[in-house]
Amino acid sequence: MQKKQIFTLVALIMIFLGSYYISGIQSIVGLSFSLFIYSIFIYTLYSGYKKFKDKTYLFFSLENYNIFLHMFLYRVASLFIAVIVII
Repeated sequence: MQKKQIFTLVALIMIFLGSYYISGIQSIVGLSFSLFIYSIFIYTLYSGYKKFKDKTYLFFSLENYNIFLHMFLYRVASLFIAVIVII
């Protein structure tokens, strides 16, 4: 595992545990579902932009989605940690 993946995993575990502590199991389900929906929405925007720039980019590729998902979760975890530190 790379350092980014370890950071993402630890940060998301802390976020899920904090969410569970505050609101219980339903908040973990809601957070997981909303992250899934946001990732699909942002992926369609990201893929549209990449397809516009590079005509050979595959829009519906599982490999491209996995790469995007790692990048998306890393940025979401970083944003959550930054907001927690600021607050």
